[in-house]
Amino acid sequence: MVAWGGGAVLAQAPPEAPSKAPLKEAPKAPEPTLEETLAAALGGDAGAQLSLAVIYEGLDAFEDAARWYRKAADQGKADAQFKLGYFHTVGGGGLARDLAEAARWYEKAVAQNQPGALYNLAVCFERGLGVTCDESRALSLYKKAAALGDTYAQKAVGVIHHKGRGVKADAIEAYAWYLLSASQGNPDASRILKDVEPTLAAKDLEQARVRGAELSLQIYKRTLAALRDPATSGKAGPAKGKGLAKDFLQ
Repeated sequence: MVAWGGGAVLAQAPPEAPSKAPLKEAPKAPEPTLEETLAAALGGDAGAQLSLAVIYEGLDAFEDAARWYRKAADQGKADAQFKLGYFHTVGGGGLARDLAEAARWYEKAVAQNQPGALYNLAVCFERGLGVTCDESRALSLYKKAAALGDTYAQKAVGVIHHKGRGVKADAIEAYAWYLLSASQGNPDASRILKDVEPTLAAKDLEQARVRGAELSLQIYKRTLAALRDPATSGKAGPAKGKGLAKDFLQ
């Protein structure tokens, strides 16, 4: 309100609020067409070769997919190296079933922290598939995959500690890993939890739950750090059977 003339008081319109127009997002680059992807792949672009392989695989044209995966793999694409390993594991894509060759490709992808390869190579070392059985190496690989959020790897770490395979049997540590896996929806881990829980004393059960919470927090922090700086943390986020990391040996 303001005074006017002989003291009469007039209402003053409130000042205009600053404009709150929505912020404009930077325009997203359009997805390349199939023709553009093919042209880039033929020109030697590894990313395009990988994309083309995925397209062919989605069309169940597995031999064409394997051919383009090989081209991308030879240029160092970890997801393509993983897929070649899987094709050699099962004899897919027109490739011979060759577990030693599969392990060789998994090793290449593991060097780049590819989550599917970490899990599958762990299975190879645990079971002696194409490589000499090595329980210590298997556990190390399972733990790396588990840290990336793969629930099957988390369950596998639990089994190793539960059964004492290459390590001292530890029911508390095993329960913690089962709990971590089950909390992310792994049905096998949920079933095992129901069997293991009655065998633990109340004190041990509480300790196992605390340990499970610690593991969950560690993975959360690692994932958060990777999302902030993927270049220094490798592949981030859970590997739950999505996309190129879907073909696991379970």
